[in-house]
Amino acid sequence: MINEEFIYYLWQNRLIKPGELRSVDGEEIEIIDPGTRNLESGPDFTGARIRIAGLLWIGMVEIHVKSSDWIRHRHERDDAYQHVILHVVLNHDIEIRRKDGLVIPTLELQGKFPITLIDRYRNLLQNGHPEFPCAFQLNHIQPHQKKAWIDRMLAERLQVRFEEFDFIFQQQEKNWQSTFYRVLARSFGFKINSIPFDLLSLSIPFGVFSKSVHSLEDAEALLFGQSGLIPKAPTDAYTERLARNYERMRIRNLLSPLQTHIWKFGGLRPFNFPTVRIAQLSALISAHPNLSDRITGATGLKDLVQLIDSGTSDYWFHHFRFGDHSKPVSKRIGPEGIRQLLINAVVPFLFFQGKRRHLEVLCDKAIHWLEQCKPEENRIIRAWTDAGWIPADAAESQGLLHLKKTYCDEKKCINCHIGHQLLAREMTAQSKTTPSSSFSE
Repeated sequence: MINEEFIYYLWQNRLIKPGELRSVDGEEIEIIDPGTRNLESGPDFTGARIRIAGLLWIGMVEIHVKSSDWIRHRHERDDAYQHVILHVVLNHDIEIRRKDGLVIPTLELQGKFPITLIDRYRNLLQNGHPEFPCAFQLNHIQPHQKKAWIDRMLAERLQVRFEEFDFIFQQQEKNWQSTFYRVLARSFGFKINSIPFDLLSLSIPFGVFSKSVHSLEDAEALLFGQSGLIPKAPTDAYTERLARNYERMRIRNLLSPLQTHIWKFGGLRPFNFPTVRIAQLSALISAHPNLSDRITGATGLKDLVQLIDSGTSDYWFHHFRFGDHSKPVSKRIGPEGIRQLLINAVVPFLFFQGKRRHLEVLCDKAIHWLEQCKPEENRIIRAWTDAGWIPADAAESQGLLHLKKTYCDEKKCINCHIGHQLLAREMTAQSKTTPSSSFSE
């Protein structure tokens, strides 16, 4: 089944059969410029330049599978569609008129594009790799083409993060430190507990944190108290002190703790327990109250790693959870945890800050740091590696994650440069072998 996305692809990339084109009424049509794809409401392409029956028209083009889709989509009731200069359809089944009664010129594409494109498109979507439709054909794509597209994917991903962070920035009344505080806290959830950590940061305004925390124990009392994870009946002296300290803070600042059940422990290694992560977060932000400024001023990735590589209080040297004594072991964040925090919080925040403040040097530094980080190690990156696309650094792995989520999962192969290259490759090969039979009848 051909959809409108496929027809957009034909039109935008000028894949219509070369030679004389005529409207369904027999008027000669010359496509000078197909226009720009409109992703908002209104006709599909704007700024098109079309010569119809010798007259040059500049305006909008609407695309449908069938002419009658114009009626089905109720465009005849929308004034935005009354200035369409050309209606492009796969199959013409009904005459379409404007409100003033004039017929809208219609170009029917059936028989005017390579039939092999349909076969290739269907094969790509239906018979490809379950994770990435193009996985079995990646060896046909040149390295420079993959590099150019993955750079685009990284740019798109950073833009998505910019918009996320800007929303938080507005919520935090454009305060850089409190914005980073929330971004950092959410990242300490490492996906499984990201929502609980986000709720935790929201439950403690940064001003309350700054005013109440004067030591590591204060930070743990406030964060653990608000998390709801401090036992109601502590079994050791340290936990009792945290409980008493938190109760004073709660009353003074009118705080309400979170429900304990939101935290996920099941299926996690002990080092990833939310208790351990909260202990690490407490140590990091209590040791560096102006952490966002320190990150902005960092000159190298090594300095950044040393800044983030914090430990915990002595209590957690012997515990993974409150009251459960364990063998002594350091609970430092560690290389993998630091890498995840750099990729998911620190670097995107630096990029956000650079773009928001119009400081290109910060944006460049953020991308440079990504290029110095090792790529992530997760299921999606392993699947790309198995398919033959091995990321060289975190910048490339971030691009691959965005490509998978935004294009592969949505089956937007036509909008993807890789998919386009594969389809174009097939069309070129076909035109060289059987040019006379490569178009649909």
